[in-house]
Amino acid sequence: MSQKAKNLIERGIKIVCILLCCLFFVPAFTASCSGESVDVSPVHSVVGYYGQNGFSEEREIISNPAPWCLLLLVIPLGIFISWLILSEEKRKVFVLYAISGSGVVFDFLMWHEFKSKVYSIAEEWYADVTPSLDTGIRWCC
Repeated sequence: MSQKAKNLIERGIKIVCILLCCLFFVPAFTASCSGESVDVSPVHSVVGYYGQNGFSEEREIISNPAPWCLLLLVIPLGIFISWLILSEEKRKVFVLYAISGSGVVFDFLMWHEFKSKVYSIAEEWYADVTPSLDTGIRWCC
């Protein structure tokens, strides 16, 4: 593999890791029901979602905390840091490329799992899920 190809792969992996880290904090979905809207993102899902009961003013659980969502940040951050820390000689090892690629693929699979959880919670709360171009997904009751 030429040096130019290796540099291109290295930059591509770093860019994907930075994007995945940023997406952890950006709201991926907007949930709206009865005029109220909630931004849904992995960082918020780590601690769970709670709502206020309009009749008894008690706090009710909409979604339990999902600490596994932290992996959506930790995996790309670890890959990015390993590319920054390792010296040029150690970066040439094929294992680093394989681990980086499989880590990014695993992170995308976890994003799919996160999306599936959002859809299942919407169904539990009898919400309609429709795609939206601006914020991801809007839920309407």
